[in-house]
Amino acid sequence: HGEHLAELDVMRRWWRSWYGGELPPPTAEDSAWMSGMPAGEDVDRLSREHGAAFEQRFLALMLPHHEGAVAMAVQARGEGGDPRIRLFGDAVAHAQRGQIAFMRRYVK
Repeated sequence: HGEHLAELDVMRRWWRSWYGGELPPPTAEDSAWMSGMPAGEDVDRLSREHGAAFEQRFLALMLPHHEGAVAMAVQARGEGGDPRIRLFGDAVAHAQRGQIAFMRRYVK
């Protein structure tokens, strides 16, 4: 979770330096493009779960989310014009793959 916040912080700083102002929240179109984003009703259902049921549901939502992040990071690494974007994509893909491997150990 901390790595995710650090990644967001980097993107917010780049946005401010490149475009000025704050990074806008993702639009519905942006969210639809982002592979693995859990639907609102799935997150709501998760908030009502507890114990082992919560853990399994959390993993079921987070694995596709992290796999989607890897796909987007690989795309950024391959298509980014700014070398910082390519390096950032590589770092994100590496971190997300590690988190995926960790989570898979707990999926039943």
